[in-house]
Amino acid sequence: MDDRKNILVLGGSTFIGPALLESGIFRGHKLTLFNRGRSFPENASPKVQELIQNAESIQGDRMTDLELLADRSWDMVIDTCGYEPEAVDISTRFFNERTTRYMFISSISAYENFDRPGLTEEQAFLRKLPEEGPADYGALKSACEKVVELVFGPRALIIRPGLIVGPYDPTDRFTYWIHRVVEGGDIVAPGRKNAHVQFIDVRDLGAWMILLTEKEEEHGEFHVTGPGDLLTMERFLDECKRILNPKAKFTWVSESVLQDLGAKPWTQLPLWIPDSEKEARFMRSIDCSKARKAGLKIRPLSDTISDTATWHRTRTLEGGELQAGLTPDFEQMIFRANLSREILNSD
Repeated sequence: MDDRKNILVLGGSTFIGPALLESGIFRGHKLTLFNRGRSFPENASPKVQELIQNAESIQGDRMTDLELLADRSWDMVIDTCGYEPEAVDISTRFFNERTTRYMFISSISAYENFDRPGLTEEQAFLRKLPEEGPADYGALKSACEKVVELVFGPRALIIRPGLIVGPYDPTDRFTYWIHRVVEGGDIVAPGRKNAHVQFIDVRDLGAWMILLTEKEEEHGEFHVTGPGDLLTMERFLDECKRILNPKAKFTWVSESVLQDLGAKPWTQLPLWIPDSEKEARFMRSIDCSKARKAGLKIRPLSDTISDTATWHRTRTLEGGELQAGLTPDFEQMIFRANLSREILNSD
């Protein structure tokens, strides 16, 4: 019996797409890409370039060009880029009779709050669109989920990743720490040393999503983040130091100092969420046992750090700056404020 799947990937050419391609082709499946053709992984390796160039690719916009796919059918459609409920509604209705199952990449940001550690899929409450004004990323993802489940019901797979990291990540929310440790010197480390952190290597996410296409009995919602063992901010930064630059030095700065200076969690200081943000406090300690039972495998942290660093060395940064992280001037301001606080407290 031929177990190969015919899979359509909507979007995802920059980051998630290559991971899906690599795993899908390795496992013998046929993948077709449908996207606008406007992006490509930054400094893609020859292997990634070959994967994308050799895959069947159809250029078009999901809002206007789905008729290009009208005479085709698939075992699975993987929607990597659904963001607007209206666009997802068009896609799901179009593919309803053209695919067996529909996998939608949402986000844990779709949740109303994270008011307890170890939050499971069954315990979480989805956000609602505001009655007035623009909706943010999480509320839009929540609304998209509802569209997918309305059309596909038990044929839907809703994937809710945490922070997705690894080579070709365009956000720099993980890469900042790699970059900063390689630079060395004195580095601001935010908040509590034992604060939990979670993220998922894009290659582990891609491999598991392909595995789900083979598990026809699987459906519903899944948290997808890691690692499997408890990880703290201190352990993560120490592992970066061990692998990349043993001479780097971390200065742990309290939440109060950072907040007094207006340091922005998650963007200027990636992976940091202040304890004072009660609704988001446990965002970094959600339960992923359902995904692990369905075959999710997490590679060693050292591999993600090393491979991200190797890719980062090949980059040419637009404007010379990362998309996330502290500027050198702001980091020095934090050091000065932290030193002043220490002197004041010692008097």
